[in-house]
Amino acid sequence: MQARFLSPAQTPVALPPLDSPQWQSPWRAFAWGLRSITQTILTIVLFVTYLGIGALAHDTHFSLAWALASTLFVWAGPAQIILITTLGSGATIIQSAIAVTVSAIRLFPMVVSVLPLMRTPTTKRRELIFAAHLTAVTLWVECHRFLPQVPRERRIAFVHGLGCGLVSVCLTANTVGYFLAANLTQTLGAAILLLTPLSFFVLDRAQQPRDRGRRGARAGDSPLSTGREDELRSRHPRQRHCGRHDRLWRALVAGGARMNFAQLIGDWHALAVLFVAGVVPNQIWRMLGLWFGGGIDEGSELLVWVRAVATAILAGVIAQIVVEPPGALASVPDALRYGAVAAGLVVFLLTRRSIFAGVVAGEVFMLAGRWWLG
Repeated sequence: MQARFLSPAQTPVALPPLDSPQWQSPWRAFAWGLRSITQTILTIVLFVTYLGIGALAHDTHFSLAWALASTLFVWAGPAQIILITTLGSGATIIQSAIAVTVSAIRLFPMVVSVLPLMRTPTTKRRELIFAAHLTAVTLWVECHRFLPQVPRERRIAFVHGLGCGLVSVCLTANTVGYFLAANLTQTLGAAILLLTPLSFFVLDRAQQPRDRGRRGARAGDSPLSTGREDELRSRHPRQRHCGRHDRLWRALVAGGARMNFAQLIGDWHALAVLFVAGVVPNQIWRMLGLWFGGGIDEGSELLVWVRAVATAILAGVIAQIVVEPPGALASVPDALRYGAVAAGLVVFLLTRRSIFAGVVAGEVFMLAGRWWLG
């Protein structure tokens, strides 16, 4: 039987009817938003991506507190990768801030397009500040899917819950990735670092429409399998019979035991650099989107151009992780790294743009190559 492949915007969402009494309280709307992170495959993509970001932060010698603060206050995976790689390669604060600022331009049209979905005639601008901060690619895509099924007067609370849930998932992934990179073998450490370029390359392809001639396509147009959850569940019985879960857990516990307070927190100078080169450049574009968003056309040629520039910068940074890898990933031969990314993209296309299948295939290719080469 042929499987159905739908975009996130087309996948059915289990939310109460618009006139349900469950929407009467803002706190219930917040809880429904929090619960909704379980209804999107992009939550898994985020977890994988931020697992890699946590490992990348460790291998470029940033503290765990620095990595968590970057997720809390920057909240933009591409900008965080750019910030970590540029500072880790010896760039100045100004150079890093410029690169992050250009990459963060993409947040402006996202804020412009998503905030009108939450406004009511009585909504004040200050009530949208936190929603603007939470706006990034995943929330932008999912707002177009969820919000039509949420009463307008409860949409801000719902988005707050959805955003806080996604941030919590990413903070957990940061912590796990950081400790795993500190304690796993070199091969598994390289596999964790490879998650970042793999997930971004595959997700970038997923965000492009299948029909190149179709205009006005958004990130939500990428087709995703409605059977993806079954793929994940089918792996559980096999995973219960292998011992790597115990090894990962021991690695996490050992990592927390060996790191002292100073190693986990880092120094205040690094946190100040994070604020100047990471937080400010991103929040500028979010606040500009909040302030000027009412009169900007999301489909204008200017915004199309700035998004293209931001995407090109991100692609260059992700490619640099593969070409000039940090940490344990540098121990993997060049041909094997390139082959893993290529294998992930090929499987992604052959499985009708399955993000999960593409990432897993790239990781399996790299691990199998390391085992074959000894």
